[in-house]
Amino acid sequence: MTIKSPLFFFISPFISLTITFIQNLRPEPSVNTGYSVIYEDDNFLFINKPPDLPCHPGGIYLHNTLWRLLRERYGEFYFINRIDRETSGIVAAARNKEMASWAFHAMKERQFEKDYLVLTEGIFPSFLEAGGWLTQDISSGIRKKRLFLPDSSAEAGGGGPDRQFAPTLFSLLETR
Repeated sequence: MTIKSPLFFFISPFISLTITFIQNLRPEPSVNTGYSVIYEDDNFLFINKPPDLPCHPGGIYLHNTLWRLLRERYGEFYFINRIDRETSGIVAAARNKEMASWAFHAMKERQFEKDYLVLTEGIFPSFLEAGGWLTQDISSGIRKKRLFLPDSSAEAGGGGPDRQFAPTLFSLLETR
């Protein structure tokens, strides 16, 4: 399907300009809509987001997003954090501007700590420290995709403007 959106500009009595934007619409990919709200009150929502569900519109996903699903159910809200489409986990949202502002500043001041639970296969050490850099992934078709470059000698404060130091600590919780 093709949509044409003409815009007409009147520049002067003798000159006018029409610009037409043509957009080819492809069917939006289906997603896993099986999210659940694990806690809610007047100020916050905590959502268990399944894998294969984008948090917000972008790229080929305009409607099939967690943002759209929550907007239909709760109206106004503001994401405090988000996780990649492929990742499952907890997403927090503020239900009003005041709490969104508070959460934004708390995140900026690193008053929150993020913990991730990862399942692995094979042998894993009881503790692992991985230092490195987050930088743009130029091999990805996704413009904002970031790439982790491991570097055991990495230190905070270096790396240049296009890199961000990313220390990560892994602790083994359980083996089966």
